Amino acid sequence: MKESTLWAIQILTGLFLIFLLAIHMGLLHLEEIFSFVYHIIPGTEKPVDWSAVKQRGKEVSFLIIYILFLAFALYHGLYGLRNILIEAISRRKIERIITVLFIILGIFLFIYGTWATITIFRM
Repeated sequence: MKESTLWAIQILTGLFLIFLLAIHMGLLHLEEIFSFVYHIIPGTEKPVDWSAVKQRGKEVSFLIIYILFLAFALYHGLYGLRNILIEAISRRKIERIITVLFIILGIFLFIYGTWATITIFRM
């Protein structure tokens, strides 16, 4: 895949992260401003209580949001870190090794994070 395409994907994932982070902050930390939402979405009353966290974890919509957030954050963070390392080292042979290592790390972390999210969903 072209480097410009990968860069465009990183920008898009960054925009999605900002959007998902805004939802997170609004629902969980800005109770006074978004109190009208708490009556619509289950598990948002007293949003940081453990019972509310467990209830949210069992909602399909939050399961999807958590997995999307994981995928976007992993791609955005690992691709950004890969680019920093490649610019710092600037050797073609090491570039491939770093890329492969980051792909393996990203796949492992995505599988592990998805497994943990689904496990909480099933509890």
